[in-house]
Amino acid sequence: MIARGSASSSAPGRRALGLALGVFFFLAAPASAASPARGQEGETLRIAARLPELRAFSALPDRAASALLALAEVLAAFDERRDAAGELPAMEAELYLRALEYRARAHLTRGEVGEAAEDFRAVLLADPGWRPDVADITPAAVDLFEAERGELVAYLTVETDPPGGTVFLEEEPLGQTPLVARPVFAGTHAVRVERPGYAAVVERAADLFPGEVLALSWELERVGPVLSVITAPAGVTVRVDGRVVGLTGGALPEDLRPAVPPRFADEVFSAPLMLSGLTLGEHDITLEAPCRRPSRFVFHADEPRDYLPRFVRLRPSTGGLRIESEPSGGFRGEAVEDGAVGRRRPGGEELHRSLAGGRRRQPHPDPGLDFRGLRLPRQPPGEEELLAPFEHPANGGERLRTLRPAAVERRHRTERAADRRPAAARDGNRPDAAP
Repeated sequence: MIARGSASSSAPGRRALGLALGVFFFLAAPASAASPARGQEGETLRIAARLPELRAFSALPDRAASALLALAEVLAAFDERRDAAGELPAMEAELYLRALEYRARAHLTRGEVGEAAEDFRAVLLADPGWRPDVADITPAAVDLFEAERGELVAYLTVETDPPGGTVFLEEEPLGQTPLVARPVFAGTHAVRVERPGYAAVVERAADLFPGEVLALSWELERVGPVLSVITAPAGVTVRVDGRVVGLTGGALPEDLRPAVPPRFADEVFSAPLMLSGLTLGEHDITLEAPCRRPSRFVFHADEPRDYLPRFVRLRPSTGGLRIESEPSGGFRGEAVEDGAVGRRRPGGEELHRSLAGGRRRQPHPDPGLDFRGLRLPRQPPGEEELLAPFEHPANGGERLRTLRPAAVERRHRTERAADRRPAAARDGNRPDAAP
């Protein structure tokens, strides 16, 4: 169903960035930057702290010219940070549009209406839901901004039964139904709604006229069952019948916390991962995560509906490592697991660490450390450094690794090789053996 109407100038838009918060972090940040990224972040916060002053100057006839120069520098600085696709991070993109808005207001204060309209138009083309900063704004600036918005922006309302469908304008997600008066670019667009377990619906040529509201409504058709999986921890790979269908993430919404089983009350769960595209019948669900024991259950779908979410906690999978040296106390070693270092002190003490199960090969920030292994410095001087990588069973248990100086290790290898030879051969090599 399609309905049309007119929109008022106070249509809801995107929430403005809290510049005061940026100023707070700017004042709290350390003066020196530890890296280029930190230096760029500090510059961004300094710009955020300066923008309120430039906003005030943009409304003063005797300060508008200096505001224009300063805002041009701000915009140029942000343009230099754009990536290959021409994009900026979210905070910097917000500050960029705010600076562009203030420059439009400075142009208008100087009587440069054409330049002001061009800047306002650029803001709306970047974000059709943009709302101007009301501080220090003049009635003329409000009127010009709304005039530009009236030429560029339409409004879209979408309702579905049941609600909760994701609305796409072309391929861009706009939000979930019910969607009310969402600002979008005027023109002819394809509007699509998707909801797990239901057939997608689409309006392929929806005409959105400037300043008007286009209202769409659909009754969605159920086509299959849906199961939501919620895991502790997040970051769990989910397989359905052996096929990877997704990775859990995010945090559990507040409205689902009462559904957490009491035995899991202290766990931190992920957001729901909705498994759609399921057929009726039985499905094998497997959940896997590094350093966790896999979990598996069978889901039986007897009818096409939304099933209660399944809460799953993956238990840690750990193994033990006991390290000894021969002779005792002859080495100082480091056992490394995900950056955690346990040191063996001289004097014969054992190093006993609990390590995550399974094989893992990941780079360590310190190239001098052998990840998932033992590094032994040259003690005593002159001995070769001995590297002893290790593995251990994913289902727990303990492995014993005895480590010796390089010279002692060579002697032990020679003795073991000799022990494996036949007795007659060994006797023949003895100095006191009979001819």
